[in-house]
Amino acid sequence: MAIQPIDLQTMYSQMSNVANRVSHEQQSAQVASSLQQQSAVAQNEQNVKTVNKAADEESKSPLVKDNGHSKQEGQSSEKKKNQAENSEQQTSSKTEIREEYLGKHINITR
Repeated sequence: MAIQPIDLQTMYSQMSNVANRVSHEQQSAQVASSLQQQSAVAQNEQNVKTVNKAADEESKSPLVKDNGHSKQEGQSSEKKKNQAENSEQQTSSKTEIREEYLGKHINITR
């Protein structure tokens, strides 16, 4: 089946409409992506400016009762023991090698 001139006439008349639709679709995709980028930037700026709420454990300082004792005294002795054991382990694992002459001889020729 061959293409007749009448078929080409209808195609040519509709090509401008098709081209307009394609260009509008491309532009709308670009506009949508730019709007999404702008909203992401605005959200990031807002996150930077806001103050984050501290976690409950971090925000509570050791509270003191009316009688002058803290609420966590019973737990503090256990924590101190654990901290002492941890610090001993850390100090034993950190061996420091120092040279005796370091810091004693000063070169003043420069």
